[in-house]
Parts: sequence; C-alpha cells; structure tokens
Amino acid sequence: MDAKGTYSKLARERHTEAESHDDNLLRAIGRAHERVERHGSNWEWVDLNEVLNELAPGASPIAEGTKLKYYNHDRTICVIVDVSGYLRIMDVAASQSSRRTQYLDIHGKDAHNITVNGKQRGRTKDEFQRATHYRIKKRGMTQ
Repeated sequence: MDAKGTYSKLARERHTEAESHDDNLLRAIGRAHERVERHGSNWEWVDLNEVLNELAPGASPIAEGTKLKYYNHDRTICVIVDVSGYLRIMDVAASQSSRRTQYLDIHGKDAHNITVNGKQRGRTKDEFQRATHYRIKKRGMTQ
C-alpha cells in the first residue's frame, strides 16, 4: 500500500475510534475540519505520495490525536498530516531550539520570506499560513 492508501486507512480508523468512544478526539477532528472549511480554499493541493517521497521517503506514520507524523531518516523534518485532509512540514531541530514550531514550505525550505520584484521581505501571517498549509489531493484528482 502506498502512503496515500495508508493515510486514508489510518484517517478512517481515527474517525471511527472518535465516533465510537473518544469524545475529545471527536471534538479535535471537528475543529480540524472547521479549519479546513474556513481556510482551506487558500491552500495549495498536493499529492501526499510525492511530498513524502521527497521529504520523508520510507517513513511510517506515528498517530498522535488528529495527526499522523512522518519523520525523515535523520528526524530533522516531520511531515504532519491531519486526518481532516491537510498537512504541514515541520523543521524539527529549529522547533526544538525556538519557542515556536517552525514550519517549512512544500520542499522543506524556510517559508518566512518571499521575493517580490527582486526584493526579499518577510511574509505576512496570512501569506505564511498559505505557504505552509497544503490540502491533500484525493486519488485521481488532477487539480
């Protein structure tokens, strides 16, 4: 089974577990779906298999709440996939040495700055959120 298939299976299992007997997990999943509804139209669609092949090849997911975490070989990057259908990429080392979690772009690069008209500037909070949140394509989706 590929990464997308494993993710889909584990996401269904988390939803079933929440509906069966874990009210806290059910509320957390509900909040995650609300985030996607509220902000997801601004997020780029990505192929989960491609992201994991580039940033964490061969990684096995670790389930924590609504998240499935895929670490790269040396545990410096973690692809954090939410069961509600989006992902973020975390710089593990930078997050440990900072007060805030450090998120990266789709290629594992720092997303804090952007170049506009040949000049570099810091991204606004909204730009940073759009540059670090990604919707997971459904199978067969070409968008």
